Amino acid sequence: MAKGRKLVFPWCASPSEKYADSVIFGVASERGSRAPRKGSSGGPRAARAAAEKFDLVKRGKSSSIMYTGSASGSLNCYDAGDIQKVKIEAFARRQVLNKRVIGCVGGDHSITYDILKGVDSCVGAWSFVYIDAHPDCIGSAGRYYGSVVHDILALKNVKPKSSLMIGVRAIEEEEKKGIEKAGIKFIGMDRIIEEGIVAVSKYARSMITNNVYVSVDLDSVDPAFAPGVSTPVPGGLTAREILYIASTIGKSVNLGFDVMELNPKYDAGGMTAHLASLIMMNMACAARKRRQPGP
Repeated sequence: MAKGRKLVFPWCASPSEKYADSVIFGVASERGSRAPRKGSSGGPRAARAAAEKFDLVKRGKSSSIMYTGSASGSLNCYDAGDIQKVKIEAFARRQVLNKRVIGCVGGDHSITYDILKGVDSCVGAWSFVYIDAHPDCIGSAGRYYGSVVHDILALKNVKPKSSLMIGVRAIEEEEKKGIEKAGIKFIGMDRIIEEGIVAVSKYARSMITNNVYVSVDLDSVDPAFAPGVSTPVPGGLTAREILYIASTIGKSVNLGFDVMELNPKYDAGGMTAHLASLIMMNMACAARKRRQPGP
């Protein structure tokens, strides 16, 4: 990166928030984390740096973007930089009211709740897709990265019965009961292995309603492909599976998406950071023609 130049995702082609279809931002906070592995606050910078290193091809004075197979063409996204956690709710609300898709890179997973508080305040009914190794449905330990779904379920306009979880494989008994009580659809790793990612993605899209937000915890991916996370769990999605999910389920996204728990302190050669950026790129590309509803 040139000295003095702001580090941004190079695939964000819009020079202004005002005219963008999607607004991408980071939240460099791990205040809601209780993980022994510290460092997720460095996630937004690491993801942008990896995108510039691996996806920005420079030839003399010109440059071009190295898109994945599913993402192509100029993305009308604006990178708003990092914002403070206390300002997330108002920021998200503003984007929704202006019919822009939100894209956030974190940071710990508790950030998702703050985003969705803003969404909930101006959307009549909505559902979510939660892609994580953990269901994050603990209600007995207060607001933190392990209670995200429990906290989301308390929002006024969320519809849990049209929401679903994908890739969960580390579940506490309290969480199991919470998921079943709420009626959230559940796609575990066994089903993904047995049916394949194409069939699972088709099923997921059939369950999704008009107003959708997708949240990705990078620990949903097997640590062989994504070592740079705060709470790794063996037996997860492959890199190509999560990218396929992003590019297919992303077609149903019209509210927003996020990629959380990137921890560069435990990464290997920027592998996880690059994957985070590619998930963001694929999701933004898939969602680019969708427009959000008004309030």
